[in-house]
Amino acid sequence: MRFIFGIPILLFGSFLLSLTVSSFGNVGNAIMNVIGFVFLMAGALIISRRKVKEHSS
Repeated sequence: MRFIFGIPILLFGSFLLSLTVSSFGNVGNAIMNVIGFVFLMAGALIISRRKVKEHSS
């Protein structure tokens, strides 16, 4: 289930990170790069997250 959400988020983040739109200007492209980086890291965290096992006592 993690891969179903993680892979599209990773792809969307990498798309935003690599995209440059000249009409956005420097600030708009910088904001889009930051948002792309956040999506990329969120997708990586979703995929790499491990389930925590509870110890019974």
